[in-house]
Amino acid sequence: MGYASTTGITDIFGVHNVTATGGWADMDGDGDTGNIAARIARMILVADARVNDLLRVTGYKRPAQNTAGNTPTTVEDLANRIAGLLLYQFTAMDDMDGNIPHPLQAIKNEVDQMMEEIRTQKKRLDAIQGA
Repeated sequence: MGYASTTGITDIFGVHNVTATGGWADMDGDGDTGNIAARIARMILVADARVNDLLRVTGYKRPAQNTAGNTPTTVEDLANRIAGLLLYQFTAMDDMDGNIPHPLQAIKNEVDQMMEEIRTQKKRLDAIQGA
């Protein structure tokens, strides 16, 4: 089971931005729902892998679960934000070049900070430790 989901991504970034014709997942701009779903699925895999890479170096079990057997909300949120940013970044490569503050820059900064805090163990996840 993965951490990110289409619903999680659209809850954060909006359905129109992510899945609509011309949205971030519609690279061809033709509204092909199969291609849109495949692109979202690919970015979910990449986001989940990035989170698992982080968990691996910090000693958390993978997949991340708390003692109740659920995925920690922080992990789901992080993966959904990463997936959404990945979907966006390939549609607007010039938008996030750092010259002008971009509306998504705050989310990217938050993701980077959260990953660093987990990596350095300043932030402890509600997840079971151990490989």
